[in-house]
Amino acid sequence: MSRRRLAPLCGNNQFEQVFSSADSKQHSGDLFLLLKRNSESSHRIGLITPKRQLKRAVDRNRFRRVARACVAQLPQDTCYDVVALVKRMPPDLHSSDLSERLNQLLERLVRKANRAAS
Repeated sequence: MSRRRLAPLCGNNQFEQVFSSADSKQHSGDLFLLLKRNSESSHRIGLITPKRQLKRAVDRNRFRRVARACVAQLPQDTCYDVVALVKRMPPDLHSSDLSERLNQLLERLVRKANRAAS
């Protein structure tokens, strides 16, 4: 299975577009995700991992790696801009637990966005 490379959200204006007009928002205490349809040929992802919340670089990098992998698994029929924000240190920062949680949140986001578009 070939994995498509995700494009990053670059610059404040792209983040601001997602924050101001997100198709769906989902949060679970310590994580906040926003999703917006885009007209690009691939998903774009923006990750906000504050050093204050995730003190160690290894934890910030693990979160980024897992989040990118989860977004890459989204169906490619409709492309999205996804912003993931860490509100506070997730208690279960093991990669498998984090991946499962992010996948659940992303599934809910996509369902909400598809319902809103219909």
